[in-house]
Amino acid sequence: MPLLALETAQGPKMSHQRLNVVTSFFLVRPVPGALSLAARPLGGPAAPAAFADMDPLARARQDEYVECIAANLACRHVGSVGLLVQDAPSLAALRAHVLPRLPPAARGRLVPMLHRAAPAQPTYGDLFRLAGQLFHGQPVMVANADIYVTDAGFQWPALAAEFFPDAKRPAAGASPSDAADSAGAPVALALTRTEDENTLFAPLIDDYRGSHDAFVFRAPMAPAVVAACDHPQNCYKAENIVVHELRRAGYRLANPCRRARVFHRHATDVRQWLPSAAGEEGSPAERYGRVEPEA
Repeated sequence: MPLLALETAQGPKMSHQRLNVVTSFFLVRPVPGALSLAARPLGGPAAPAAFADMDPLARARQDEYVECIAANLACRHVGSVGLLVQDAPSLAALRAHVLPRLPPAARGRLVPMLHRAAPAQPTYGDLFRLAGQLFHGQPVMVANADIYVTDAGFQWPALAAEFFPDAKRPAAGASPSDAADSAGAPVALALTRTEDENTLFAPLIDDYRGSHDAFVFRAPMAPAVVAACDHPQNCYKAENIVVHELRRAGYRLANPCRRARVFHRHATDVRQWLPSAAGEEGSPAERYGRVEPEA
């Protein structure tokens, strides 16, 4: 049985060499087992029937996620946005409160998919799998839900020519190695975020600490990476596990985060972290990788 179920009557309208985005959508609510760094504990119903029923702090965070969906769809470099929707209440909220806020043309490029493992959180592996299902042979960015790109900040035409040229496009059913670079290795960009679109304030780039909020690659992702990244995005060191597994699978990694700005929309004081799935810190078995930003 497939993990995902298509929740639209019409598939995405593909555009060659435009960047497709894959991310998740979920109702903001307390995450079981998570360390909450919110200003106060989140309240409200576990599955609110409407945004108006949400805890005001959760609603403010929810709006940030919705703004990122709209911003990604507004970027001229983005073809389609695939959304892995966590569960049925989240899908109902998307239909009732998000789709009506989008222009009709943007709605036609949004592809929601219901997570069959609901109500469990989607994992990186689930998102990589969705990227291969929707956008086989095309460049894809798997990103955190509070990440967006802009026309000016993401120099996609030059990046596509450098890292994902059309000549390396794999045929249907081909493996990721068929989209390899001249050295024979598949390519992935592990991008560190910028905090502010206007000032380009980017402390995690200027003082790099191993942070990566988006991964760009040509789908499909290597099966070994999909299988090994069975952890949610809000695990501590979640992205470092992905970097480790990409490197282990033979990907050539780059972090051109000053040319490929991924902006972070997170002004609300809501943070929920799950324990690390990387292994014992500092041990030889720890799955931890980094990709230094380009100068």
